[in-house]
Amino acid sequence: MDYTPDFTVENHGFYGKLFKPAEDRFPGKALILYSGSDGRFALPCLVAKLFADHGLTVLAGAFWNVPGLPDTLNRIPLETAERAAQWLRNSGYEKIGLWGISMGAEFVLLAGIHMPELITCVVAASPICLSSQGLGHKMQIVPHSVFTWRSEELPYMPFMMSRLTKKMVFDYWRRSGDFGVRFCYDPLVAAPQESCILPVERLGGPVLFISGGMDSMWPADESARILMRRLDEKGFAHEHRHLSYEHGSHYMVPLHLYSEKVFRAERLYKQDSERYKQDQLRETLAFLSRW
Repeated sequence: MDYTPDFTVENHGFYGKLFKPAEDRFPGKALILYSGSDGRFALPCLVAKLFADHGLTVLAGAFWNVPGLPDTLNRIPLETAERAAQWLRNSGYEKIGLWGISMGAEFVLLAGIHMPELITCVVAASPICLSSQGLGHKMQIVPHSVFTWRSEELPYMPFMMSRLTKKMVFDYWRRSGDFGVRFCYDPLVAAPQESCILPVERLGGPVLFISGGMDSMWPADESARILMRRLDEKGFAHEHRHLSYEHGSHYMVPLHLYSEKVFRAERLYKQDSERYKQDQLRETLAFLSRW
């Protein structure tokens, strides 16, 4: 697949590649799709093509690690999603939604929270329930938020450690038999500060959470439950659903990836993984149809 972008930050204010379906089965709707902390543009392109093959217009986007945007998970502007969404609106799409996984799920939830009139649907795969602290080069913890809005840093939940090292990751892998940095985020999600919990009740439309019970990167399943409970308590008027898969890994994507074998759940529960991916695709398309 050609991953050459159709849009660049320098020329358009955002980075992305547009995937249009041969037959538009979701007229007036468009989805902007983001990857996570790996920063690879290939993943959003692959998932975008899959959704486009099922009749949906999708803009594969990037919020960091591309020319014109930060090269670390540190003070990343939410406005890059705003500019992409505005381009779609100006192109005639009446409803614009966001899909993101992992750190991308945090990004799309925050973008939707801050732009409820422009963004009217969010799909958050493997989400976190709070605004997180930034990371610099070589996993260095920095005293900043991952994201900003109108040049202001968002409140963030600080790590309970001063640094993150490869040895910590390897030690976790040796103890648990799984790859990830969940040990950094478990204490934060267990006792989050109210000011740092994502105020998802401010979203301007329906939201779908997708999580795996064996997520080793961070506690996505617990986070989704916290956010669902918050929406219920706040009397959220729009549809809100949580697809929770008992043996699911961090890769809550509706297709197979070569790198998924790094996760224990993908190695031990291959049949479940296949079923989960088919179910995610079916349920996400149905959710977007109702939107």
